[in-house]
Amino acid sequence: MSVGKSLSKGAHEALAIAKGELEPAAVHVPEPDIQKIPDRKLAEDIHLQAEIIQNAYATGDKEKIDQALWRVTDVRRLLKTGILDWFDD
Repeated sequence: MSVGKSLSKGAHEALAIAKGELEPAAVHVPEPDIQKIPDRKLAEDIHLQAEIIQNAYATGDKEKIDQALWRVTDVRRLLKTGILDWFDD
């Protein structure tokens, strides 16, 4: 199976925007404030992670893309290493 065929429509659009093949949509789509999402919820919800990253790429804003990637990577690392459990106690 090709990776390209397994991507959602939103992921294809985000990838095209990142490559400069497509302009970001003129319509503003509300996106969740990624800093307000609880760490545990984000770390355990892979669909939410994908949505946040796709939304960031869809904006075409490099700063938002960096923030989304860092936030998702950080909470996944905290969960994997068990550090996230320290905060839950």
